[in-house]
Amino acid sequence: MAGDFEQDVFQFYQQCYQAELERKEKLLARVNLAAGLVTILGGVLAYYAKSIDVSPCCWIHLAFYIPLAVGCLGTLFSMILLAISIAKGFGYAYIPKTTDVAQFLEAAAAFNKTAAADQKIDPQQAFLQNLSKQYCEYAAIN
Repeated sequence: MAGDFEQDVFQFYQQCYQAELERKEKLLARVNLAAGLVTILGGVLAYYAKSIDVSPCCWIHLAFYIPLAVGCLGTLFSMILLAISIAKGFGYAYIPKTTDVAQFLEAAAAFNKTAAADQKIDPQQAFLQNLSKQYCEYAAIN
């Protein structure tokens, strides 16, 4: 029974590592994509801003310049939000480190060695309860 639980804990560690690594890669890819798109859009808008002809205005020019102005404002707003998100970091909470989980299990085993028979805890049950509690806490953040 103890060997099965240890194997389950090992599988848990492995799944946590893979899931967090995959999640981190997805987050970085999203940020890189957004930064790339904003950079390209900013370059296109800068090109058009340099080549604006200041001839007498007519209604047909407004059909081009009004969306251009909205695009410039939107790009500027996107750049500001992107800079803020990079400066403050991501609002993503990671599940506890596997070393924290291992320390919890060691503490439960140490407690069982010194506790009376009626006070002993089931490490597997305590592990699952602690894990569920932590997942609930971090799910509220993410």
